Amino acid sequence: MSIRIYLDSSDFSDLSGLSEKLPAEDLKLLSIARLARQQNRAHFVLSPVHFAEAVHASTKYRYAALQRGRLMSDLCGQPTLRYPTRLFTLEIENALPTLSNGRLSDAEVFSAPHEWFGFNIPQFDKRAHKEQFNRGFQKYISQRPRHERRRLKSELDISRPPGRQRWRALIAQLDVPALEFPYNALEQELVFDWILGTKDDSLIRSAIIRLASDPYVMIANLIDETGQRSDFYSALRNEGQRFNASISGHLDKVAAWLRTHPEFQLPMPSIKQIDAMLPRSTFLREAAATFAESSTTHLNDEEVQRLVASCPALSTYTRALFARVLSLIDANRLKIMQEQNDTISIGKPSDFGDLMHASYIPYVDAFRCDSTFGGIFRQYKIAGTEIVDKRHKLTKILDRAQS
Repeated sequence: MSIRIYLDSSDFSDLSGLSEKLPAEDLKLLSIARLARQQNRAHFVLSPVHFAEAVHASTKYRYAALQRGRLMSDLCGQPTLRYPTRLFTLEIENALPTLSNGRLSDAEVFSAPHEWFGFNIPQFDKRAHKEQFNRGFQKYISQRPRHERRRLKSELDISRPPGRQRWRALIAQLDVPALEFPYNALEQELVFDWILGTKDDSLIRSAIIRLASDPYVMIANLIDETGQRSDFYSALRNEGQRFNASISGHLDKVAAWLRTHPEFQLPMPSIKQIDAMLPRSTFLREAAATFAESSTTHLNDEEVQRLVASCPALSTYTRALFARVLSLIDANRLKIMQEQNDTISIGKPSDFGDLMHASYIPYVDAFRCDSTFGGIFRQYKIAGTEIVDKRHKLTKILDRAQS
């Protein structure tokens, strides 16, 4: 049985370096991982968070991004994971009727065949391309003698294989604009047959989805060619800006509450005591309302807690988010008591990616992360998932999958 492994972005970054510079331990892991993938003993899942973090900030880092994308393509197959916030929404909708059993099926966690990271890929319209070819053909044929025009029209019967073959040969001679991405990255025979109408739209759509799901191809072509590199690179960081604003808001509310409680005065309580003091209902209610498609305003505090607890990804996300707030409180107790919250450093926008990665923990067998997050999530003992806070531990996990 194949085990599902979620690698940390740092794994893709470090392991995609030049082989002669990799430590022997990493080279061994990479060899075992590739073999496990080939033998279908391990499924290294790919998330949109992985992809967003792989995109290069500028052309200066393009080579490193391409190497990371190549390793992702090598290790990670289909299907890809849906965006984490979509998992939250689906879990809440599953759990709302009974406030229980929000866990998702694999079909809900992973993208469908017509999707890219859970986003629907539209049908592609060939009319513009067909019109360009028709104009090019009319221009080409108008320059030929009458007898040759008759012969060409007879030979270009697309209902017969020789006619389609003749069309493909002729297309290269037509005065038409070059195909753009993604069509220029697909098998050209398939594209021309699709434009001519002898191949179904679903075939070109499937081919484009396969292309879009390949990180190396995306980084090498779409990102720079369409001018979307900065958009992809900034997407997760922009979410991080909003995340930091949210953290700051939570911190202000918690700090105001703590200042009214004598238990928080000197001598300072431990972080565990602070954790036990803090009310979570407002925090959880806000999280549920943010991601729910249906209203949750009718739920009381106990029901909100039951709802979130029954949603594995959302529950994991809120735990990580609350742990972040607690760590800020622990590191800035004096500033909180002196009402200097605005001087507290919330963290980098890119830290938001760690929270998004963590959302997938309940849906994989092994989850790679750094030691800080490893310490947090081992406390919660998430059933069925092994938290791997050291990369070399993956070797033992993959060895076990072989036995």
